[in-house]
Amino acid sequence: MDNEDKPFTHWGVAWERVQRVRPNLPVIFWFLYIWGTEISSLTPAQQIQLLKVCYDIAFLLRDSEMMVAVYGTAGKVYCEMRLFDQALACFSTVLEFAKAIGSIELQATCYYDMGHTYNKLHNYNKALDYYKQSLNAFMKTGEERKNAGAYKNIGAIYSSLGDDGQAMENFKHALCILEKSGEEREQANIYNNIGIVYESLGDNGQAMENYKHALCIHEKFGEEREQANVYKKIGTLYITLGDNGQAMKNLKNALCIYEKFGEERKQADVYKNIGAVFISLGDNGQAMVNFKNALCIYEKFGEECKQADVYNNIGIVYNSLGDNGKAMENYKHALCIYEKFGEECKQADVYNNIGAVFNYPCDNGQAMVNLKNALCIYEKFGEEPKQAHVYNNIGAVLKSLGDNGQAMVNFKHGLCIYRKFGEEHGQAIAYFNIANIARFYNSVEAMELYRSALALFKNTSFSSRGMDNEGKPFTHWDVAELERVQRVRPNLPVIFCFLLIWGTEISSLTPAQQIQLLKVCYDIAFLLRDSEMMVAVYWTAGYVYREMRLFDQALACFSTVLEFEKAIGSIELQATFYNDMGLAYYQLHNYNKALDYYKQSLNAFMKTGEECKKAQVYNNIGMVYKSLGDNGQAMENLKNALCIYEKFGEECKQADVYTNIGVVFFSLGDNGQAMVNYKNALCIHEKFGEERKQAQVYNNIGIVYNCLGDNGQAMENYKHALCIYEKIGEEREQADVYHNIGDVFESLGDNGQAMENYKNALCIYEKFGEECKQANVYNNIGGVFKSLGDNGQAMENYKHALCIFEKFGKEPNQAHVYNNIGAVFKSLGDNGQAMVNYKNALCIHEKFGEEHGQATAYCNIANIAIIYNPVEAMELYRSALALFQKHGDVIYQAETWHKIGTLYLIMSEHPEAEKSLKESLLLFELHC
Repeated sequence: MDNEDKPFTHWGVAWERVQRVRPNLPVIFWFLYIWGTEISSLTPAQQIQLLKVCYDIAFLLRDSEMMVAVYGTAGKVYCEMRLFDQALACFSTVLEFAKAIGSIELQATCYYDMGHTYNKLHNYNKALDYYKQSLNAFMKTGEERKNAGAYKNIGAIYSSLGDDGQAMENFKHALCILEKSGEEREQANIYNNIGIVYESLGDNGQAMENYKHALCIHEKFGEEREQANVYKKIGTLYITLGDNGQAMKNLKNALCIYEKFGEERKQADVYKNIGAVFISLGDNGQAMVNFKNALCIYEKFGEECKQADVYNNIGIVYNSLGDNGKAMENYKHALCIYEKFGEECKQADVYNNIGAVFNYPCDNGQAMVNLKNALCIYEKFGEEPKQAHVYNNIGAVLKSLGDNGQAMVNFKHGLCIYRKFGEEHGQAIAYFNIANIARFYNSVEAMELYRSALALFKNTSFSSRGMDNEGKPFTHWDVAELERVQRVRPNLPVIFCFLLIWGTEISSLTPAQQIQLLKVCYDIAFLLRDSEMMVAVYWTAGYVYREMRLFDQALACFSTVLEFEKAIGSIELQATFYNDMGLAYYQLHNYNKALDYYKQSLNAFMKTGEECKKAQVYNNIGMVYKSLGDNGQAMENLKNALCIYEKFGEECKQADVYTNIGVVFFSLGDNGQAMVNYKNALCIHEKFGEERKQAQVYNNIGIVYNCLGDNGQAMENYKHALCIYEKIGEEREQADVYHNIGDVFESLGDNGQAMENYKNALCIYEKFGEECKQANVYNNIGGVFKSLGDNGQAMENYKHALCIFEKFGKEPNQAHVYNNIGAVFKSLGDNGQAMVNYKNALCIHEKFGEEHGQATAYCNIANIAIIYNPVEAMELYRSALALFQKHGDVIYQAETWHKIGTLYLIMSEHPEAEKSLKESLLLFELHC
């Protein structure tokens, strides 16, 4: 208390005026003290100022009880403000009072508070000392409940010091006392702490059981903050158990509660954990978002050690994305902080990560320095499983230096530790690495090692990977006994290659038949334990599943191949599979994941120097950015692709890029440049007889003409496209063209032909299960029925569309349908329901920053508001106008000025009405 011995120095009153109210000072003291610390909503800083006033009164009255109350409370407030030195000074002063008056109970409370403060400072030995003194004092007073609190805190300190045995013993003492006294709320905290100890001991089952006990009690008493803490721990435990679904569910429960109560520090911890889940799911984009959320909060509160944890995680994400520069930058941030705070084990984690980064650009010297730093620390602290990872990485560096002997020594060190701890995936990788060296001098030994690795990969990686007869060879063959297969075993490799090539390249099997044949090939590969055959089967199956639009199965197959290629270190094949997985995610409309995989593919191809393949990936990245609405990045990547294809004279591929550049120009509203690029593409496709691609370009040219209002040219190009697609039997693409032709007929006012073409499109989309495209057609059919005045049928089709868009989470599309439903309700005279739907649309447009949609929604809402609140309607029209002006939408500006003018007429503001209507007329004339 910085005004000690100088009471009232900060009061703006004379001493005599204070003396006049002296008889009332005790009452004033207790009023201020209770009001300021228990009733009011003062901030901690304001509470300290009020406590200084209370101190002055206590000093003047020489009242020790008041002094104790002030110092004790100030200590707690300073602790809350994280001003721990001031807090300790206050508690020490109270302790002196307590000793002077011989109050054991007060001494016990002071020891408890000082232990709590030292715990916050991470000075665990001092905290333990004070908690033990607190326990001894409470034992003298016979306050069992307070004994339980002391046991709990002592247990927590032992847990922080790594002494799980002492921690468990003290927690169980606490639990026994609380069960005896029936204190359920406090039992929950102890169950939680016991769960932490079991988790530390590696007994995840007992940990989960105790966490769930705690959660059950917190839910019973409605203690949401405490529930959040337990949800977070359960989520973290599920991460350890590899159950990402349950982990995410529990972490999101925790986050939701922390957000509700504004617990920012704890939100940061959860964001960090959610980021870890996304890493394990392979979603680097979402991992990065969550890590950056955590980092932002930690920086705000100065939590440096936690910032370091996040920097390390961000480095891992950048490393997996192939951005070594950014990875290194973040690792170094983390290392700097860990060194500052003496966190040696965490320094080792970062050294290992940095070593891996240096190994990729082949800076073997720096890689080795960092890996040896990591190994030295892990050995110092007995972290054997982590030593195994480092031995494996050191082996890889030595192998790249050509020192196979030392590489083998390190791989075997790693294998020995992995075996000791039963870590099968690590053993499999070690077997692979050892086999890669052994094959040069002992092919028989190498084969055995590869087979050992394959068996372990099978256990840890192959289950449910898309081939439904995995692990059960020949179960679907019409063969009586396995012996009949064994008779032709010497010929199985030849049979495998014949079936694979014939079934996928020569025959006219359907995709479904190809999958059945690939299952036979899988059986042969499994029987022979041939990893190269396995790769060929999974790779081919991934392509076939993707063609069948069974994207989950395709991704599962590609992921399995990727694990093989990572294990054997093939950068080229990894690059190809990253690209394949990117394409599968692109077709699933998961653009962030697609972008992530494409970037990994690009980085890998850069290492191999295969320029034409880089061009293919640049093209793919460009189309992802186009789908994400980033036309600048889309154009940059497409031009990179075009430049490489021109350099190598790859005309057919240039044509593909011209088409995509045309799509980007079209989305930018530059129809002229879109047409130029489409015609460049068409010219090349015609030169090489690429009919399928000609049809695609004709369709795109038709869309440009439709946008320009030239319905004749649009129809002509659509019919060219349709003719080719019918010729080559491409039904899905026919549906897209029917849909576009329907749009032309609708704009011509020919509702009959529009409906016929929309129904043709719908029929095909239903056949192939293209639900999102069905929804677009339902929306358009709704529009035709509305223009025919059949509001019932219009509403039915709009609701079909809305239902599908909601199912797939297509919110922007939902907004358009809400707008159309609102229009139907308005035409039915139900302005209330119309307003609800228009506002639903507005809410979504605002969420996604879709300003043109917002402007349209503002106009629609204003068209209803005009009836009961012209002022509000005017405000809405003005908001819409501002957005139309921002985007240069001349016709919409003209229409909005007209509505504003009409509203001014209704409001009898004739000069403003005239001005607005003239502005509308001018814009209409300008557009014409």
